[in-house]
Amino acid sequence: MIHSGNGNGEILEDAPHGQTTSGIEIVGRGIKELVLVINKMEGLGLAKSDIPLPRIIVVGDQSAGKSSLIEAISEIKVPRSSGTCTRCPLSIMTTANDEPGASWECRVYLHRRYDLLTSNLPSLSGKPGPFYPWTEKDTPVDIPFTIIEDKDALQDIIHRAQLATLNPGHPHMRYVSGPVPAIGDDCHLQQEFSPNVVCLDISGPDLPNLSFYDLPGVINQTEDGTKPYLVKLVKNLVKDYINSENALVLLACSMESDVANSSATRIVRNLKAESRCIGVLTKPDRLPQGDPVDIWHAILNGQKFPLGHSYFVTKQPSQSEIDMGITHVRARELEGQFFETQEPWATKFAQFKSRYGTTQLQTILSQKLTTQILTNLPIIKDRLRIQFDQLDAELRDLPEPPTDNAVQIVLNLLQEFTSCVQKAMEGEHKYNKWRLAWKEHRQNFYQELCAQKPTLSLRGDLDQGLYRGADDANGVDGAPITIDSDMESEIRNPAPASVENTPKKRKMEAPATPKQKRPQLSNTGPVRRSNLTKIFKLDELRKVLDDISVSDLPGEMDSRALDHLILDCLQNWDKPMINFFQVIDYALKGQLRLLFDGVFKAWDTTELYQKAWEAVEKYTSVLLNEQRNVVATQFLRSEQEKPFTGDTVLWESNKTATLKVFQKARSEARVNVYFRELEEAIGKQLSLMERNRRMNTDLNLREIINTDPYHREVEVMAKIRGYYNIASLRFFDVVCLSMQLKLFKLLRTQLLGELMTGLGMCDGNSRDNCIRLLAEDSQRERRRIALKNKRQALIEGQACLDALGRKYQNAALSQSGVFAGSFLPIRGSTPVNRFSSTPSRIHSPGNGSLVMDDMDVS
Repeated sequence: MIHSGNGNGEILEDAPHGQTTSGIEIVGRGIKELVLVINKMEGLGLAKSDIPLPRIIVVGDQSAGKSSLIEAISEIKVPRSSGTCTRCPLSIMTTANDEPGASWECRVYLHRRYDLLTSNLPSLSGKPGPFYPWTEKDTPVDIPFTIIEDKDALQDIIHRAQLATLNPGHPHMRYVSGPVPAIGDDCHLQQEFSPNVVCLDISGPDLPNLSFYDLPGVINQTEDGTKPYLVKLVKNLVKDYINSENALVLLACSMESDVANSSATRIVRNLKAESRCIGVLTKPDRLPQGDPVDIWHAILNGQKFPLGHSYFVTKQPSQSEIDMGITHVRARELEGQFFETQEPWATKFAQFKSRYGTTQLQTILSQKLTTQILTNLPIIKDRLRIQFDQLDAELRDLPEPPTDNAVQIVLNLLQEFTSCVQKAMEGEHKYNKWRLAWKEHRQNFYQELCAQKPTLSLRGDLDQGLYRGADDANGVDGAPITIDSDMESEIRNPAPASVENTPKKRKMEAPATPKQKRPQLSNTGPVRRSNLTKIFKLDELRKVLDDISVSDLPGEMDSRALDHLILDCLQNWDKPMINFFQVIDYALKGQLRLLFDGVFKAWDTTELYQKAWEAVEKYTSVLLNEQRNVVATQFLRSEQEKPFTGDTVLWESNKTATLKVFQKARSEARVNVYFRELEEAIGKQLSLMERNRRMNTDLNLREIINTDPYHREVEVMAKIRGYYNIASLRFFDVVCLSMQLKLFKLLRTQLLGELMTGLGMCDGNSRDNCIRLLAEDSQRERRRIALKNKRQALIEGQACLDALGRKYQNAALSQSGVFAGSFLPIRGSTPVNRFSSTPSRIHSPGNGSLVMDDMDVS
């Protein structure tokens, strides 16, 4: 025989043998188990782990009849002291226990997810958290408060549990028994409201299978107006629960007030949660006599203030009836009589009678909660799997601090890092970012040197009057014609192709290390001229040659004059050299930092991380300083001391090629001066054809043009520029070659030894040093413990789903695919329950782990 259910977990009858149990019957029979599983996962804190756990939350304004509604649904009595009776969320789970001899029982525990910042509240400043002055704990804990079997004692116990929650600085046992102050007496409270939860697990005969949260009523001001943050705390708390994607919102609205003015209704609308709402109109007996009822008809009909799951109407006992001890059964009888006899419910509103009464509300809540749970089980299963993967990945980056093998762990990390550095310095595949960056930086360095290449202004005073009949020509001393590096054909052999002819590559620079400003090279493309370029004027050059020369023969050149002019062009090489080393310092340390973080990231909160990087940075700085201050600077001083080259062929070829370029440019400049003077004399402009004809036929003109009064200066300029080509390439080669043969080589071969020495691994205390280096800070330890606790909660939540899946593996739920597929293997421990044998024992062993006792969901 297969049993069927009534939707509340009660077995009504046996179906005939051979008939199939319907899905509704299976759902009815399984409500209890589903609610138990979801509530256990809720208690494990999985709702805060992006796990979409279905829940019912009850919200409403103060005096909206919310407390009476809670009492009616759960068949319990909540405190009704002065002020706001609900000062923290109440988690209420009711499950039917219809076993023979079963009795009513309630287990009360305190779920603490938040710590109070301080008992002496500072003035609000900065950006406090949403539940200020409460801050979220790394790991929530469940504190068993008490177990009671007397339903009449529950009101007092809830009052005591709230006091314990609002006074977290006091031992919770103080409030379990003995005299306690009234909850409205604020002088006895450390805080008036709390986001921590008082949990009630209630079981007994004929109870509905429900699970819901009762939240503090929304307030708009405090009694004395001195604590505005409390208003924000309560509103943020209500918003947080409503925002949960699977929260079914039970919105209580008093019929003695205007629904449009309800703060709770406004929050629901602002959060666009109307589709998840069930409206409950309370206090129908207080509907003002004679007031029009059309607005309430429109609300019940869904025409005004529509909600996704419509409105229900309940009528709860008056305060006098409560004081007289009215029973739940009698309250339901009177409620039914009210709707059957009173206007307008029995007549004008009769069409809505299926939504009258607490029993109807209990039934619909149970059905909708069950449907929501079943719908979300596959999603919950997938989210659990995702959370497992994310937690395991994060835990891999937070390994346990070692003790016995500390030396080996440090050595392995250093060897792995230095191996990466070696591959990067050698430009090995997948480690070639530095080689590409180095190639680009040295190319820019050479371009900076080329940008200072000396050049010549091609016209002088002696070029005036080339046309014999012309006076001083206007404009002859206009903008000088200069020779840039791309206008000449001087020989640069053996300039490397990577410098002159290699296409530009994308920058591969690493991010800057902390507090290090990124230096910039002034040129990223082809360089034509720097503001440091020496530009010689012909007449000034003539004067220098004449002044320095000691020869008495006219027009002769002294070698000392040539040396002076050559060396004058090299005086600013220190600027691109310094800039080059700054760029290399920034880029090289940035690349090393990327490699370092790739190896040491899992230990980034330890002294090892800090000390190892300090050693890397220090050693790299020492090597760079040696290259800059010793090799490059000394060679620069040598270049600036006296011109020299032993390569006669290279010298002659550069000098000859440069001279040809200058002579051709001078000839063109003198031609332009002549024809400008001629055109000014005759008063018209000559065509290019006419110019060419005169040049080809007038031998006297050609003689005038080719007789250059500055031939000595042009020859000197060719030597200056020819030598600059040789010296700049030599300086570039020496600087870069030294860095490759020394700096990069030492990083490849000596870095491991430097690190081991710097970290104290080569002395007699290497083991103690390594243990100290790997010791973690308290924040890292707390984070790992929190992750492990969260993972354990996922394991237990998964075990609940596995047990539920096994229970229905041959039932219609399994056939429909709800439990199809296997869950992740359970790794860690077996499921446990919230309660130990000692009701008041805190479920935290002191090491940060979350401990709960067995709860049988089968």
